[in-house]
Amino acid sequence: MFASNHAARTLRSESIRPPAHSLPTPLVPLLVVISILVSPGSAMGQSTSGEISGIVTDSQAQPLPGATVRAMAKERGFSRRATVDGLGRFRLLQLPPGNYTVEAELPGFRTARFAEVRLRLQQTLRLVIELELELTHTIVVETERSMLDVSETTRMGLVETETLETLPFTGRIYTDLALLFPGVFSAAPGTFLAERPAVLTFSGQGARSNSFLVDGLDNNDDSFGARSNSSLSQEVIQEFRVLRNNFDAEFGRAAGGVLNVITRSGSNKLEVKSFAQVMPEDTGAWNRYYRQLADGEEESLRSLSRRQAGIFVSGPIVRNQAFFLVNYEETHETSPVGFQGAEFRRDPEPGGIF
Repeated sequence: MFASNHAARTLRSESIRPPAHSLPTPLVPLLVVISILVSPGSAMGQSTSGEISGIVTDSQAQPLPGATVRAMAKERGFSRRATVDGLGRFRLLQLPPGNYTVEAELPGFRTARFAEVRLRLQQTLRLVIELELELTHTIVVETERSMLDVSETTRMGLVETETLETLPFTGRIYTDLALLFPGVFSAAPGTFLAERPAVLTFSGQGARSNSFLVDGLDNNDDSFGARSNSSLSQEVIQEFRVLRNNFDAEFGRAAGGVLNVITRSGSNKLEVKSFAQVMPEDTGAWNRYYRQLADGEEESLRSLSRRQAGIFVSGPIVRNQAFFLVNYEETHETSPVGFQGAEFRRDPEPGGIF
């Protein structure tokens, strides 16, 4: 287009119309911006899903090319299928974590079905499916699949929905559950002023060397460098991975560890629940350091008190097509805060130590 315009200016004053297949000039910057916005999201999306792969054979362990394998999530009416290749292999990529029913079928053979297959975040689940010659019925396999992933080299742990719902922990701060895994510690008290939740360290690395991802997107607090940028309610967390080392390059920017979180979405099931957690100040023990600060004014420096309550509602808008999820949580907390590094006096002197 630029060459044609240049030729027009050289030969005669009239302009030459661009070829019909050329893009209008104003669209070029727009397409560039769209490609920049879409590409990182596609790359980061790999960390929010799982994969089901495996082989399909007959009773003689021979591959069955052309067979169809389908994974169905009944909760959201979602399904994905793949065709078996010449070596009997199949791969179902970018599957949201959850419960699936996996079916394999081929004309002339019985349909094999794996019921309640649980796919977890960043998991590659391998299935070996054997089809028998067709008679009159379908084979249904309901056994629990092995959770061993022989292809995984990353040292990581998984916190699932069941753990979040059943394991009691103070404050309802889900990141504290990362401390359950070996090599994950809380930073020394006083390192960070009044920091809540706990600041995590992985395998001895600095607390500012971690990375937090939520649904594949960067959620780091760049001004602080040692915590997640937003605090999510425990109720909206589906599960999260704690990656300690040897993680893939797709996560990046972390010399310490990575917390990879995915949030819940609505489903075809209507769910309504409320919750509350109360920690009265009278049930807490006095801290000797705080008692010294109180200096006879104990009512102004009582121990920790916390009240948390909220409601969770989710369900379908249009069955199998659109869903909603609403969560509200409120926290009231009162606690004295200690900080190492300055001498504190009740009667500060002008220009002196405070």
